[in-house]
Amino acid sequence: RYWRDWSSDVCSSDLERTAKNATNTGSHDERFCLAGRHTLNVKLRLRATSKGQAWDISSSPSPFCYNEVMAEEKKKLKVVVGNDYAGYPLKKLVIAHLEELGCEVEDLGSHQGEAADYPAKAALAARKVLAGEADRAVLICGSGVGMAMAANRFPGIHAAVCRCYEEAKVARSHGDLNVLCLAATPGFKYVIQSTVDAFIAVPFAAGRHERRLQQIEELTSEDLRCR
Repeated sequence: RYWRDWSSDVCSSDLERTAKNATNTGSHDERFCLAGRHTLNVKLRLRATSKGQAWDISSSPSPFCYNEVMAEEKKKLKVVVGNDYAGYPLKKLVIAHLEELGCEVEDLGSHQGEAADYPAKAALAARKVLAGEADRAVLICGSGVGMAMAANRFPGIHAAVCRCYEEAKVARSHGDLNVLCLAATPGFKYVIQSTVDAFIAVPFAAGRHERRLQQIEELTSEDLRCR
């Protein structure tokens, strides 16, 4: 058993590399660090098959936190959460985790069984952030892309789809991400939670990034003048 710290999701190629690095004893254990917060214990066991040998891979999450890259927030953040019909199951997990982090959460719907158009939910969340009624927003739809497209129509909103801790960390520190968009497709819940961690805790780095964000806002203003 040994430790590797990875700031991204674990994929099949990672597990394949682990198998190649395994010893000849017929078993190998490895602990992966998922995005600096959660860990995944992976066990590989060699077994005989009709075509030779194969690895059996099993995994289990661990609550152990390691190398937690979290900036201390000096105030309790208010986060609004919106979703369409597809995003409802994931929303429950996200809200529970936000509350665990100490955030004040407002659920904008939709609720179980309700149909909803994602542009309307994105607009509602964006307006609340811009009006100062919320610090940040999390939006969930089938791919996350539709929510991001709709939210980014509002000047001052910086929305992006993030699939792991590292993407959310860079989006927050470089892009001042204030609307996190998530895909409702089945995923690894510990990766989703660590993505939310980065969105809530990582501060905006400002500096040269602030200048670039201003350039984006100027592009929007130019486009409106041309019309």
